Amino acid sequence: MPADAGWVSSGVTVAAGVPVSLVTLGYVQTALIPAWHVPGVFKSASGPAGQTTQPTCGEVYATWTPELQAQTGPCVLDSAYWGELIAKVGGTGTPFLVGDTRAITPPSSGVLLFTIGELQNTYFDNRGAFIVLFDD
Repeated sequence: MPADAGWVSSGVTVAAGVPVSLVTLGYVQTALIPAWHVPGVFKSASGPAGQTTQPTCGEVYATWTPELQAQTGPCVLDSAYWGELIAKVGGTGTPFLVGDTRAITPPSSGVLLFTIGELQNTYFDNRGAFIVLFDD
């Protein structure tokens, strides 16, 4: 699933409460690294676990002005790290963390969708992709 795509269907139908084994691979970048980047201070790229050395999306979003919040939209999931793999079941399902875990237990039945920890209106500048493999 491309990092700039928003929600992407896996095409896999899951059942509520039935564990699903998976393997996640890849690397995504959630912001362009500025020219003044200081190594070790800011990192805008990660694997499926997200940018764990940074605050979560919700922690950052809460510090912004209402004007900036209106431009970016809210976080897809406040508790997610930037770039962390997130899932939901069906188009209206509640998002939940996946990260680099090897198994998830879906809260409901339906088609599994994936995205990354990000602000709802800012996927356009993301790079990279995650691959989710379902382990039988």
